Amino acid sequence: MRRIAFYGSSLVSSYWNGAATYYRGLLRNLARLGYDITFYEPDAYDRQKHRDIDAPAWARSVIYPATAEGLNGAIAEAAYALDVLKADGVVLLANVHGQYLGDAAFDPLMAALNERGAAVFVHPSHLPGPDVPGIPAFAADFLLDTTRAALNIAKSGALERYPDLKIILSHAGGFVPYAAERMARVISPDGQTPGGLARLRKFWFDTALSSSPYALPALLAFADPARITFGSDWPYAPAERSLHFTRLLEDYPLTEAQRHAIDRGNAEALFPRLVQT
Repeated sequence: MRRIAFYGSSLVSSYWNGAATYYRGLLRNLARLGYDITFYEPDAYDRQKHRDIDAPAWARSVIYPATAEGLNGAIAEAAYALDVLKADGVVLLANVHGQYLGDAAFDPLMAALNERGAAVFVHPSHLPGPDVPGIPAFAADFLLDTTRAALNIAKSGALERYPDLKIILSHAGGFVPYAAERMARVISPDGQTPGGLARLRKFWFDTALSSSPYALPALLAFADPARITFGSDWPYAPAERSLHFTRLLEDYPLTEAQRHAIDRGNAEALFPRLVQT
């Protein structure tokens, strides 16, 4: 049985929480693929008073108080998921109510995950601000959300404090590969470009919706080639779009070694338990 622990704003309530529809689509389909899923959500913003679905059959919903004690409880649940249930990794949102990964409030959780050498998949949510009318969040906001989280994690020194974490940025890291040179000095330990670039290259990157002949060259030029993995963004993205970008990746002129690494080899390094012999 493959297990996933997912931390997010809410699965059972869409009250001030548009991401609920994304969670439900993603986790329902992962359950169909045989994953055992636990979703951890804080009791915040009166969401539990405004549930619009019951606890689903395809995922366990664990609600914890939105307090320091509640966070400690979530950490204990994460430890249980990884140590006892043998979860293959955890999913964290880039921000929770405007508080981004890399903030000191997340340090206890990151420390617990680091102790276990966990794989952490970072996925964007809605930006902590109003949408632009007519521009859906997936078109630009999600990319910025991931980029903000990556910069905040790097700037905070978390990549050095928690060196055993394997942090995977969705959608090729948002704007990170394209704008790394511009961003580097902001998050560098010494204010110089090389140190910032070295920090950003510690992340892993997936190819979800990012394998166009415009985006992929930037990713390949910037990222450690051993830290790029295939991604489809399905079922967040419709199957047609996922297939479109998968075909673009298949058509891109990669070497045989590059293709094997992206399609399979690098992921096997992340999740050795799943390697087929």
